[in-house]
Amino acid sequence: MNYTDIIKRAARLTWRYKVLWILGILLALSGSSGSNSLNYTLNGNNGGMSGMAPSMLPNWNFPDPGVIAGFVLLCCCLLAALVVVLTIVQYVARTGLYRAVDQIDASGVAPTWREGLRLGWNNRAVRMFLLDLLVGIAVFVVLMALLLLAASPLLLLIFDNQALSVIGVIAAIGLGLLVMLLGVAAAIVISVLQQFWRRQIALEDRSVGEALSLGTQMARRKAGDVAILWLLMAVIGILFAIVLIPVVIGLIVLGAAIGGGLGLAIYSLFDSIGWAVLLGLPIFMVIMALPLIFVQGIYLVFESSTWTLDYRDLQPVIEQTLETIPAAPQTR
Repeated sequence: MNYTDIIKRAARLTWRYKVLWILGILLALSGSSGSNSLNYTLNGNNGGMSGMAPSMLPNWNFPDPGVIAGFVLLCCCLLAALVVVLTIVQYVARTGLYRAVDQIDASGVAPTWREGLRLGWNNRAVRMFLLDLLVGIAVFVVLMALLLLAASPLLLLIFDNQALSVIGVIAAIGLGLLVMLLGVAAAIVISVLQQFWRRQIALEDRSVGEALSLGTQMARRKAGDVAILWLLMAVIGILFAIVLIPVVIGLIVLGAAIGGGLGLAIYSLFDSIGWAVLLGLPIFMVIMALPLIFVQGIYLVFESSTWTLDYRDLQPVIEQTLETIPAAPQTR
C-alpha cells in the first residue's frame, strides 16, 4: 500500500473541494465535548450588619432561589435538547462526509453542500449511531467488570492483618494499572475498527451486525497496513496539535484583550462583576472557539478522507479473498 499517495490524495481532495469543509465544520462543532457553564454569584449584603463600614467587595446581588431553580431547570432542558441536536448533526455530517469523499474519488464530481447533507440524512446515519452506542455500552460493561475485578484484592482489608492489607493494596494498584493499559490499547483498536465499521454502513449500506463482522474482517486481513496508516495519522495529529499551540495562545491573548476589555468597561459603568462576566466571557469564548472549530473541521475532512481512500484501496483486495454478504437495497 502506498501510504504517502493516500495521504497526498486526501490532502489534495481536502484543499480542492471546499464543499467538504462545511461537513467537517459541522462535525467539529457537534463533536466538541461539553458545554461551557457560566457560574457566577450575585452577592450583596449592603446593610446586613448595622454600624459596620460598607463592604469593599463588589456589589453582587443574590437572585431569588425560585429564579435560580427555574434557571437551572431551563439550562438542563436546553442542554438535553442541545445534546440531541448535536448528536443528529454529528452523524448526519459524518455519514455525508464519508459518502461525499467516496463519490468524489469514484467520479470526480463533488456534491453541493445540500447534496452532501442529503447524503448524510438517511437511515445509514441512524445505524451508525446504533453501532457506536452498542459498542460503547459493551466497552463500558467490560471496563466496569475489569475494574471491579482489579479492586477485588481490597477485600483483604476486611481481615485485621497488616500484611494481607499491604498485599491487597499493592495487588489492587497493579491490577488497576494493568486495566488502564488494556483500556488504552482497546480504545486504540476500537478507534481503528470504527473506521471500517462505519464505512461498511455509510458506503456499503450494511446492517449493524454485517458492519461489525465485515469491517473487523477487512481490518484484520490487512492489519499491518492498517496499523502503519494509523501510526502515520497519529504522528500527523501530534504535529497538527503542536502547530496549533501558538494559534491557541494567540487566540487566548486576543480573546482576553477584547473580552476582558469589554468586561472592565461594563464593570466600570455598572459596578457589577456579574454583568461584566456575563457580557465579556461570551466574547472571549467566541474569539477562541470559532477559529479553532474552523481549523479542526478542515483537519477532520483530511483525516476522514484519508481513511475513506484507504478503505476504497483495500476493498478490491479484500473482496478477492473474502466472501462478502450481499449489500442491502440502496437507500437515499
